[in-house]
Amino acid sequence: MNAKQFALAVVPIVLADVALELAHQSLAGDSDNSWQSWALVAISSIVFPAWSGARVGRWGGPWQWSCLGGVCVLLGTLLLVAFIEPVALEIPLVLVLGTVLILVPIYALLGFLGGKVFGQGKAHGA
Repeated sequence: MNAKQFALAVVPIVLADVALELAHQSLAGDSDNSWQSWALVAISSIVFPAWSGARVGRWGGPWQWSCLGGVCVLLGTLLLVAFIEPVALEIPLVLVLGTVLILVPIYALLGFLGGKVFGQGKAHGA
């Protein structure tokens, strides 16, 4: 697997995550704690990283790249939040780095599990 194949496997999932986040931001209010809101958060933070890892695994990438695929979903979400929420840029750097240090291993684990469990084939259309 080369970088182009990695990008082809991961970018559609990151774009789907960005679209889901934008839809959630535009449709939900500031204090929306409904089950639909929680379902969207679960899809964005559990399903998409695992799906990204599975796509990398199906394209023939090693487990390290599956982990990176999961982390790419997190990076896409963080960049989107930085662009649509100007208040997020005022958060102290220590809190942002602490959050990222906690979330990166979780997203990498989800990408790894997706690659190992669902990425067993070599089909390029995963």
